[in-house]
Amino acid sequence: MRTFRAIGILLAYLFLLVLGAPGLDFLPFGYLQSTRAQERMEKRHGPTAAQLAKAAADINRFRFKFEDTIGKVQPIFRVAQSWHLYRDGPADIHKLEIHVDGVPVYRTLDPKLDWMDPTMRNRRIRPVVESMVTKPKASNRWGLGRFIVERARADFPKIQQVDIISLSGKRPGDRLQQKHSLVAKAPDWQLKDKR
Repeated sequence: MRTFRAIGILLAYLFLLVLGAPGLDFLPFGYLQSTRAQERMEKRHGPTAAQLAKAAADINRFRFKFEDTIGKVQPIFRVAQSWHLYRDGPADIHKLEIHVDGVPVYRTLDPKLDWMDPTMRNRRIRPVVESMVTKPKASNRWGLGRFIVERARADFPKIQQVDIISLSGKRPGDRLQQKHSLVAKAPDWQLKDKR
């Protein structure tokens, strides 16, 4: 019985290694598939390194095929896993800023500009805000924009203009630049793209 258990554990680890394979995600499917590419690799790095690289590429090709098969089942059980940890370095910082008559009243995670902070940080609203800020043509920007304008008109009765601005920049976020924005002006309060 112990032998079967040990074989089962070994197969499970092998299965997880082939599926997860951290680092192999970077290799394209056709990496070192041609003999010419293998010869170049051997010439540059030696025969041992070339054989190891070819073995990794072969495992990766097998993993892609295997992952495609398993990948069709993963969404059903909601168990998909990706190993792209810090692959492209730290992501850009994106923030939403709201101006009422030219005066900033809200900025994402800014304790001084917290006009609608509880609403914007709500776990159901946060993804909508994030997509609005990261994608200039996000489909939800009009709905969220109208909501922000309605709240601004209710909280600041004599306003003439509301600007909803998407800011973006590299870490640490000291120099964020405007990427895209929406503006609504009195008396019709129609939202428009503003570049």
